[in-house]
Amino acid sequence: MSLPEEIGKQLEKLLPKAVPGLAKGVVVAPGAGWYRALYYDPIKNTPVTFLEIPTVVAIGELRGGTPPTVTAPTISIPTVEIPKAPAISIPTISLPSAPSIKVPTVEIPKTPTIEIPVVTIPFLNESFPYYTPGEICFFGSCQKINVELCELLNKQTKSLYAMQGTANNVIDAINSGFKKAREAAIAIRDSLFDFRDKVQAAVNDYRDKIQVAVNDGFSDSRTKTQEAINDFSTKIQASVNSGFADTQAKTQAALNAYRDKIQASVNQGLSQVIPKLYEMIGMPIGQLITPINIRNVTTASFEFYSLSAQFKLHYIAVAKR
Repeated sequence: MSLPEEIGKQLEKLLPKAVPGLAKGVVVAPGAGWYRALYYDPIKNTPVTFLEIPTVVAIGELRGGTPPTVTAPTISIPTVEIPKAPAISIPTISLPSAPSIKVPTVEIPKTPTIEIPVVTIPFLNESFPYYTPGEICFFGSCQKINVELCELLNKQTKSLYAMQGTANNVIDAINSGFKKAREAAIAIRDSLFDFRDKVQAAVNDYRDKIQVAVNDGFSDSRTKTQEAINDFSTKIQASVNSGFADTQAKTQAALNAYRDKIQASVNQGLSQVIPKLYEMIGMPIGQLITPINIRNVTTASFEFYSLSAQFKLHYIAVAKR
């Protein structure tokens, strides 16, 4: 027996049995996975079995080499579909038919009938007697006269005939004037009749034109107003529907852009989580964090998880021996 072993046995005899025992060691794992580690006496370097399950403190050495690139997981926000705006339909407005007016007929008073009498002065057609010598008759009684007296009477008779002819000529001229005056009066009367008829025809024609013009104007105004209302209704309907569609499209685009910004912001934040964690615990970004996981702790051994090949685990176990 060697001197150290002899000293150890002597010390064990001196130490009370209630003093906790200690085990420690370094384990190198050949690869990734679960491995068993035995308890070793720190002085004798021999396996140790405790009387009870010990408390194990294990620490892993930092792993060397270039760590893998740290990539934070990203999130994907689904697109929200904005419902399409419903199309509206503006009802058609029908105007009532344009009223038709009737202009009353204007009757020009009839021209009164004018009777123009025929005015004629009768001619002087009384015959004057010629006297023969030796006889003169008055009222059916004849008397004897001499030649000189007959010649005188006949001379006067000729004068009377001449005067009668002259008077008849004057009467004829007067009658001719009366005739011309009557004809002129008849012409004036007929002109008045013709003027009245022409005025009546003109008034009737003007009435018809006014009636047609007014009714055509009413009809045209109604048609144009109806067309304007229909056009205005169509434009309002198209404008409102276009506005709804444009609002829906812009809202959808804005929501999608907002979604993209949120997604990018969250992903950017997540990508900074691990670097911030390294910064908080004072780890350089070029080293890998080495967490320790143990299981199945017994009085003779325990299991640990190796993260990679050549992984080194340092442990201390304390319990009664």
